[in-house]
Amino acid sequence: MPTTEERQIEQAKVELLLPNGAKFAILPLEGSYERKAIMEVGLLVLKWTTENFISIPIGTRIVYRGTTYTQHTEPKVKKVHSRLFEFDLTFEAPEADFSRLKFKYPSDGRLQFSLTAKPQEFIRYIVDNLNERGSQRWQWVSALPMDTTEKTITFNHNTINEALKSICEAFSTEWNAEGGILTLGVVEFEKGQPIPLAYGKGK
Repeated sequence: MPTTEERQIEQAKVELLLPNGAKFAILPLEGSYERKAIMEVGLLVLKWTTENFISIPIGTRIVYRGTTYTQHTEPKVKKVHSRLFEFDLTFEAPEADFSRLKFKYPSDGRLQFSLTAKPQEFIRYIVDNLNERGSQRWQWVSALPMDTTEKTITFNHNTINEALKSICEAFSTEWNAEGGILTLGVVEFEKGQPIPLAYGKGK
């Protein structure tokens, strides 16, 4: 079953939005790509050349195919000669928040706790956490049956990403993030999203 989708970027200008609000367009070179994988952060990698050095600070964003990607690391810059600079820019999708945010108990914010629940409840709690402190609003979809047996999972100062991994291991499934929707359940890229058996927006 395909778990990765990699798409070459069309050679057409794209617009970067700098943290100070300034905008400018670049023309990505061949080898630029968008990569999405099950249970991983989506990436947008842009290769680009310019005659003059341009500062592209951390926090620069780009909207591509409906997803807002953000640069969280310094770009790789190679000076070929005095009039040619090669840039390698890596942007991350909003699910980069999953490794930054801690999973807190829904009612009181504890970081160390055990929770007994069905998969739909776990994914709702995850989305509640993200919508409280994340960089964008999320909705959730569960492709697991509503009568799935409850599981008890212990969390101890885990990130959202670690919590999702524990949930997927407990229910023998996987997660995927796409277009502001966090899906708990098996996803095949060429067949689209699974039929939602449960659906919600969080808080």
